[in-house]
Amino acid sequence: MAITITPTGAFVVLDETDGLQNEAATPSPAGDADDNDISSGSLPTAFSGRLSFYTLAVDEAALSGYNGTTSSNIITVTGATASSDFALTGEDGVAFTAYVSGATSTFNSGLSAVADDGTITEIFLFTDPTNNNIVYGVAGDSGDDPIAFAIYLEEVKTSGITTGAKMWTVIADGYTIAHDVDGSTVADHDDFLDLTDKLFVSAIGENNFSFANAPSGQNLFMMFGDTSLAILITGEDPANQSAGQHVSNDGDTVSSSQGGGPTTLGTEGQHIKAQKALVVTFVTGANADYIAGPNAGNNPGQPLSPTEANVEANIAFSGYAQDVLGAGLTISQMNPGSSNTTATVELEAYLTADGTGTNYINNNDPLVTGDTQINIASVQVIRGGIDVTNTLTITLTGLGATITGVKDNDVIQYTTDSAHNRVLIRNDQPSGSNVSFDLGGFKITQVASDVEEIGSKVRFEDDGPNAVAKNVAGPTA
Repeated sequence: MAITITPTGAFVVLDETDGLQNEAATPSPAGDADDNDISSGSLPTAFSGRLSFYTLAVDEAALSGYNGTTSSNIITVTGATASSDFALTGEDGVAFTAYVSGATSTFNSGLSAVADDGTITEIFLFTDPTNNNIVYGVAGDSGDDPIAFAIYLEEVKTSGITTGAKMWTVIADGYTIAHDVDGSTVADHDDFLDLTDKLFVSAIGENNFSFANAPSGQNLFMMFGDTSLAILITGEDPANQSAGQHVSNDGDTVSSSQGGGPTTLGTEGQHIKAQKALVVTFVTGANADYIAGPNAGNNPGQPLSPTEANVEANIAFSGYAQDVLGAGLTISQMNPGSSNTTATVELEAYLTADGTGTNYINNNDPLVTGDTQINIASVQVIRGGIDVTNTLTITLTGLGATITGVKDNDVIQYTTDSAHNRVLIRNDQPSGSNVSFDLGGFKITQVASDVEEIGSKVRFEDDGPNAVAKNVAGPTA
């Protein structure tokens, strides 16, 4: 069953006037009675904890449909499963840039922030690096600029399955929203601005891939999954076998290791050594057990054999996965084996149109040559179930990302600004380093069956005459 997201009739209306404005607190005038202000002390821990992390002091808060007693869902959800994820995104499910130091957002909210000193700054949207249900309106386009407002989508679950969601908004102390940046006088103190066509709710699907039964030895490629979605894995510069190159002598291979535990993957041996990389490509219509040659066809229920995985013609699939906006990978079997050993991992995301079979590898250059590189917007690292992102050094430079301080069994999750179908995973230790690791697991996150506009339901009401005194150096907010 497809996931369907349906906006309800509820809004989340935050009145910037000091004090609570809602049906119970201000039954008249009507322009205040339909506001949804709530005490900032009522914020859910998942939201307030992140605001505290950024030392953000809340001036005003609101909750969807809140009338002083009860609140309402801002969306309803049907068709979700226990593994379904929902996120606040841009149009078409594109992830906002993560709010981390050095990051730059291109997602202009269409709103401007007025600081207490009267400074007016355009507001850009960022996502929280640890929670895709939180979006920040930042006074500037940099991850180093201050937060002016924040939004949280609180999922409502029944028996562990999301059936709807409420929405919370807050304005940071020291800021209001500019309602008349041209200096004109706004007669209606209940004039509102919203985020129409700037903020969406997306259903996100997650697919985990097992490396069990991977073919042994040094292979040209490996493939895991089924015809609906599979991952195709090679070294960074695999041999062009159809042009006469030898798999193990003329190119980077992909190999498997059991090591008494779950199967892991490496290249040019059992591990990914310094400055070596694996390339993971997301495909559809794949036949992971396809046999080429005189007996061409499928071998139902059987994984690739070492013989099959060394034949370029067996790289059989019909297309590339669509709408992939993120993935996760597990780093395992770190060497040397000390618990203090750390590594630097580099990620690069791409959009490719390479052919299938003997047309998949067509030159002596790295496999990503000619691909379009896609910007990595955010990175999160989970260690033992705990988010340790902020304890590592993560650099989003150019279009890729480097993560320094990775340890054994860390899970690295990333999102991209737009859809991609390939990622390069490099051991970015300097040449000669003895630190190596394996790829221990992989998952893909895709925009699922529905993306719904929700920004038109998020309103900020003018605080009218009070703003003149508060922002004496600037226009009325």
